[in-house]
Amino acid sequence: MLRTFLCLSLLIVSSQSIAESITIASGEHPPFTSQYREDGGLINAIVKASFTAVETEVSFRYLPWQRALVSSQVGSYAATSYWAFNAERQQFFLHSEPLWYGGSVLVSLNSTGELNSLASLKGKVVGAVRGYTYSDEFWLNGKKGLYQIEVVNSDLQNLKKLFAKRIDALLIDRVAATTLINRYLSPQQRAVLCISNKDVITSSVHLLISRKTEGATKLLESFNRGLAEIVNSGQYQLIANRYPMITHGFLK
Repeated sequence: MLRTFLCLSLLIVSSQSIAESITIASGEHPPFTSQYREDGGLINAIVKASFTAVETEVSFRYLPWQRALVSSQVGSYAATSYWAFNAERQQFFLHSEPLWYGGSVLVSLNSTGELNSLASLKGKVVGAVRGYTYSDEFWLNGKKGLYQIEVVNSDLQNLKKLFAKRIDALLIDRVAATTLINRYLSPQQRAVLCISNKDVITSSVHLLISRKTEGATKLLESFNRGLAEIVNSGQYQLIANRYPMITHGFLK
């Protein structure tokens, strides 16, 4: 009888553990998301801490960004981290409360001159990354022919294309640009780069929960509650303090 009771108890605990564990699709975008950082990067550390606050265990699967989005859309993963707000995605995903507020800049060669707005790209070729959100205006201008958009799989590919003069500029988050440039470029290469002195695009970023996920609305409510808890307790700020290279966009 005691053995039966213990077995039933273990089954119940096991079922609860499974119910409170989810897998989130993400991509490589340091310092915000990275499988090579112990905490997963700023955004994924915030996501994990928010879910931990509401007793939900999280694991991350790192994929190319477009695959992370599509796989989550069809329900292969409970959610995907992280994305700028996009109204068209609302039919497939629930957007969390903002996790951070970011901005993207234009990186070009000094010989091209500073490009500091989407309008300044007129007649030029700009590099983008497959799956990234950017903004509706950015994509619409491309469709209208104001400039040509070439899409690749990573920011590093675009940086290489820039030096090969196959594109005139690339659009990238300011902090991610600094990380990429410091990691992969020599001082001589850095010296010939020009980075816009203001953000060309600004946006809030979010966890997207797939509408295919069972209990998606409840999961969203739970996550938002956990996010509020870590902000109020100061844990959010402790995570932010691990990233001194990021000086803006944090929740208060």
